[in-house]
This record gives sequence, structure tokens and C-alpha cells, in this order.
Amino acid sequence: MRVQYVQVAARASLAAAVSVALAEALRLSFPIYAMITAVIVTDLSAAQTRRLAIPRMGGTILGAVLGAVFTAWIPSRPLAIGAGIFAAMAVCHLLQLREATKVSGYVCCIVLLE
Repeated sequence: MRVQYVQVAARASLAAAVSVALAEALRLSFPIYAMITAVIVTDLSAAQTRRLAIPRMGGTILGAVLGAVFTAWIPSRPLAIGAGIFAAMAVCHLLQLREATKVSGYVCCIVLLE
């Protein structure tokens, strides 16, 4: 196994553990979102992960908010999930948060599936 893959696994697992601990300390309702996002955004390059941290955090928040809005108005069906993911990713593009589009879609979907 190459060293870089062990390093990314170590960083992702540490980030997931810290994010869950922080979410629990802040008494957030769903610490799983913090954990999933921490794993998804961890790149092979630690510098790349740090550089994209803020945009991806914005995408996480945007996806969670849009997921909650869609959940309040539309029953969680495949069409609603698709529409939510589309909306989250489109808004990221409109806000020029291109590095956050995928994480926004993931988080929106997770909220819609809850």
C-alpha cells in the first residue's frame, strides 16, 4: 500500500472523529453530516484539502439548508431528491463555489433521505 493512501486514510479518519466530537459538543442534531463531509472533502493532498475547506463548508451549509427546505415542502421521493441535488449544485455554480458543488449535492441528498 502506498504511503499517500495511508496518510489520506489517517487524515480522513481523524477529521471524521474530530468533526463528530465537535458536533456532539455543539449539540447538533445530526453529527453524521459533519462526519460524512469530513470524509468526502479529504483529498490526497493535505494542501488541497485546506485550500478548499471554506468553499466546501459553504457547500455543506447550502446543501443542508436546501435539503431542509425541500423536506418541508416536498415529500422525500426520488424526484424530490433529484430536484434538491440539482438545486444545490446549481446554486453553488451561481455563487461560483465550483469546488463545493459535489459536497452540496451529497449533503442535500442525505438531508432529504433522513
